[in-house]
Amino acid sequence: MSRHCYVVGCSNGDYRIKLWKSVKCTTHLVYQGDLPCDCPQPFILYPFPGAVRDPEGQYRWKKAINRADPNKLYTFLEPTQNMVVCSHHFVGGKKTIDNPDPELHLIEKANKRPVQDKSGHERKEDALLERNSIRTMHR
Repeated sequence: MSRHCYVVGCSNGDYRIKLWKSVKCTTHLVYQGDLPCDCPQPFILYPFPGAVRDPEGQYRWKKAINRADPNKLYTFLEPTQNMVVCSHHFVGGKKTIDNPDPELHLIEKANKRPVQDKSGHERKEDALLERNSIRTMHR
């Protein structure tokens, strides 16, 4: 299964690296990533800190990215094995000891919970209430 960046709105992942590797390097005249081409990849994919090994690091990443779980109130979406964070979200373009957490290009809207659709019964009830309030205003 292919990995993809956990940050909302970011489309970096294994697929984009595969596309990059499918293009010939104009400098080295071989496919990008093949020897003797030493051109750097457009980004690096970093796995989430482990929940067992580094629970504080994992929490800091989840808090920074602020991606809400659509099924649970006030909780972060739990990352899966396929969810990674690309180097575009780190200061200097890579994870370092000084900057171990993603900080750049994080969308603040990520913490907004999706609006739950009302059931048909609730929509009818709202329409009746609205219609009745309009009738009482015109009397």
